[in-house]
Amino acid sequence: VDDSDRSFYEDLYDLEARLPPVLLRDVSKADADADTTAKGGTTAATAAFDVWLDNLRTCERRDTADELSQKWFEEGLNTKQNRRKLARFILNPRDKARGTVPPEWLRVVANIAPWAKDLVDALSSQALKRLDEALAKNETDRVGEQMVCLRLLAQMCKFRLVPPGAVMDFFKRLMDGGHLANDHWAEMASQLCLSCGRYLLYKPDTATRMDNLVERMWKLKNSATQALTASADVSLEDAYFHMKPRKTRFGVKGGEQDRPIMERLIRKFIFQDIYIMDEDEGLRLARKLPWEHHVVEEDGTVKIGEKCNEEDSEVYKWMKE
Repeated sequence: VDDSDRSFYEDLYDLEARLPPVLLRDVSKADADADTTAKGGTTAATAAFDVWLDNLRTCERRDTADELSQKWFEEGLNTKQNRRKLARFILNPRDKARGTVPPEWLRVVANIAPWAKDLVDALSSQALKRLDEALAKNETDRVGEQMVCLRLLAQMCKFRLVPPGAVMDFFKRLMDGGHLANDHWAEMASQLCLSCGRYLLYKPDTATRMDNLVERMWKLKNSATQALTASADVSLEDAYFHMKPRKTRFGVKGGEQDRPIMERLIRKFIFQDIYIMDEDEGLRLARKLPWEHHVVEEDGTVKIGEKCNEEDSEVYKWMKE
């Protein structure tokens, strides 16, 4: 998790420093009824919540989420009824088929959570209940709803609204009973890893257990007794290497700066310069490569320039141009 992501999930909006204590409370039914009467009936109170909800639906920025969190209390929306409506809204978004839950929605929930415990409990309990029931009945036809619940739990975990153990317990259940052989559950396991796998894997208090679970997933994927389809195999492999990037003798796969200087020169020549150079110029450069220094690998691959790593060499100067 990079610094910007960590800040988004951990540096929440300080409502106590911005609002008077009288606003940071659960609006009781009596207070809500009195406020409704003062505003001219139920329609006005409902309209205020509907406007707030419409703004949340289009929320795509951190600062907008924080503003909505503040308005939740300024407009007296923190009622039990509104919290129930908000829970239903998040669990059943209009674009449920896409299976997405904007993280900004959960930031709003995290901001108001100290004064809306029942909202957090409703979201986490309903999401886990739906996932457990689907897994027990092997329901694979309600993909969108299940993805919403899964990503919701992952986001809540990163906001520390759900115990990491609850997410890892479900991850374990996905691997029990041969569920990974099914494309649907393999994709669910993959999405869980992509959504919060790295967070759990590199968090000190969850690292050991998550690492064991990830390695178990990898062993199951490669097990001869686990008959995986090609799509399930690729999905799980992508998830594994998302959390544990491949290592090479030059560092993380794809790390250009970790390659030997001569290899970087040759790659630059092959993939860039050869397309813009004059043919004769390209041939002259190729002939100047230190062919006398080469190593023949066991597979027949010829590597040249193994001794040309000095930064003051002509090769290095050419690379810097």
